[in-house]
Amino acid sequence: MGQNFSVRFVVGILVLFASAVSRPSAAQTSATGAMVNVLVMNYSVAPSEVLVKAQAEASRIFARSGIELAWTYCPPRRSVVSNPTCDSEAAGEIRMRVLGHQLNNVFQDSIFGFAIAPTFATVYYDSAHLLVETASDSESYLPVVLGGLMAHEIGHLLLGENQHTVSGIMQARWDILQIQQLMKGALQFTPQQSLRMRNNIQVRAGPPSITRLDSIEIHRALN
Repeated sequence: MGQNFSVRFVVGILVLFASAVSRPSAAQTSATGAMVNVLVMNYSVAPSEVLVKAQAEASRIFARSGIELAWTYCPPRRSVVSNPTCDSEAAGEIRMRVLGHQLNNVFQDSIFGFAIAPTFATVYYDSAHLLVETASDSESYLPVVLGGLMAHEIGHLLLGENQHTVSGIMQARWDILQIQQLMKGALQFTPQQSLRMRNNIQVRAGPPSITRLDSIEIHRALN
């Protein structure tokens, strides 16, 4: 009887472990580093192709820090065909809003966007467009600039602080120099910031939770 109980106990533990692994959280450690789910809501006139390229640029910046961003598009208004993920609230996820312009200067992070810990990041499409017009003569820079701004605001959330730096992607002021660095792929997070973000991602994800289904599976395995 003691041997049978041991076998059932081991099986139960394996079921619990498998359940935890099969239910990834919105922020977790992956084989290549850390991963964060980002839900994107577009309230601006930004074309979808610009947003897709901007997301790719933000992903490239974070990949240099050992962090993978998984993007999900969520329509501004709910519908019967909306992605269920957009209505859920998973631990560690980030909601990225693309607005047309500033909200009457209510949030004073910068003229390009703001972040509200622990979940919300916002960038202004018009400000990104104006920055491109001021600092370059090519519309092709727009997705890169918008992606850089996305990375900046997401960085505020993952760093766990609302402080700017004198260099790198977390600079408060952006002009021609920052645009040039972005185009060269040289505007990045520092190694110290990268380490801090990866550590914070694990904290944001929290420990694996045991759902009611997990409890039923364990009960069956032990009886």
